[in-house]
Amino acid sequence: MLMSVAEGIISGIMIGGVYSLVALGIVVVFKSTRVITFTQGGLLLMGAITGWALLGPAGLPVGLGVVLTLAACAFLGMCLDRFTLRPIIGQPILASIMVTIALAWLFDSVGTLIIGGGLRPYPPLLPHGTYKWGRVYISQSLLLQFIIAVLLFIAFTLFYKYGRLGLAMRGTAEDHTVVQSLGIKVTNIFSYSWVIAALSGGVSGILLASTLGATVGLSGIGMKALVVVLIGGMESIPGVILMGPIIGILENLSIQFLDPLVGGGLGEVVPYAVMLIVLLVKPYGLFGLKRIERI
Repeated sequence: MLMSVAEGIISGIMIGGVYSLVALGIVVVFKSTRVITFTQGGLLLMGAITGWALLGPAGLPVGLGVVLTLAACAFLGMCLDRFTLRPIIGQPILASIMVTIALAWLFDSVGTLIIGGGLRPYPPLLPHGTYKWGRVYISQSLLLQFIIAVLLFIAFTLFYKYGRLGLAMRGTAEDHTVVQSLGIKVTNIFSYSWVIAALSGGVSGILLASTLGATVGLSGIGMKALVVVLIGGMESIPGVILMGPIIGILENLSIQFLDPLVGGGLGEVVPYAVMLIVLLVKPYGLFGLKRIERI
């Protein structure tokens, strides 16, 4: 029993690391543009399908296929900003949110058109064995996914704190008027934010599809990432990093121990129930910033 709990917790942390990586894109876009994006799951799906197409049917080498997939994701993120969101700058924020919802539905439809409603086997990218630590068995693919997610978070943190563009993005997140007075073009920062969101979705899509296969259902991970963001705080990158593994643990243990008692499905409900409870108590999330406006 204790070994099962330990395995569930460790696996949950590793799965949650990928949730946090997906959620990073949502936070970066919100911090820069104030738009809550529902497109992240669709970007994840497009990354997974593009990787499948290049590494599978096209038969490209793994390294080249992954690089081209990420380049395509970055280009897609830039196009989303330039052709769908930038034209409605200045409109009510609800208009931007509705556009991201429409894009999410569009990506799901395009995914169904390309790969159908079934499961497409993914080219082998990650090992599928297990590590044995004492009496605990850990999936090699989950461990490698978690390590990649951690390395990417470290790289992003360094970029955001010390890189020139990262500092510009931080300034934009604080005050658009101030950074414009310093000669920084805010619309360019919006584009870079969407590129980062698309890259985080694309990397996550490749990682998840390499384990689960390419399927349209992968876009649902975007909603779990949104749960992570809402609980952790819309503007809090540390909150996202922390809450991803916690949601992964809750989901994993619920599937492992509670689903058999109710016939299944409870593992999908628990993250949303936790989100509702947290938001009723702290509407800005556990680590979110409460904004006070003078009237």
